[in-house]
Amino acid sequence: MPAMHPDEPGDGFSSRDRNDPLDAVAWAQTRPDLLLGKGFSASPELLLDRLQGAVRILEPEGRTWCEVREGWGYLTCTVDWLSPAPARDPFLEVVPFVEAGPNSGRPEILVSAFSAVAATMTAADLEPRLLAGRERDLDPAVVDHARSLLGPTGRLVVLRVQPAI
Repeated sequence: MPAMHPDEPGDGFSSRDRNDPLDAVAWAQTRPDLLLGKGFSASPELLLDRLQGAVRILEPEGRTWCEVREGWGYLTCTVDWLSPAPARDPFLEVVPFVEAGPNSGRPEILVSAFSAVAATMTAADLEPRLLAGRERDLDPAVVDHARSLLGPTGRLVVLRVQPAI
């Protein structure tokens, strides 16, 4: 976990921490009150709501759809909101969200930090990219369902907050 340096200017990460995405995810995991809201705990609905709000700001012409099914949360958009690929990966790094206003951060890191298992995929590449958890925990039936939700040009995120029993 990165050390916080409140006496240094910047966003709370020292320059040595800035290039290590695992440190950013670990940092996020230790701050649920700050990132999710005081008194809130991670749930598929909460994470999907935060992500869907951001996608609607980034891609106002895109159509989004969310579903929670058997403990798995799915968010799909008709547009890949990460295309072209950003310089910093918002699923693994704390990235400013200037489009949402001052002191805002992109919510994709919440998916990686607060999900037991999470993956993303695009219509251009139907292979899931694991964001959290282990590949063996990403049920093939869940991946098949996720693929069925993707349109010809979009992106999808699938997540599970609690591990499967």
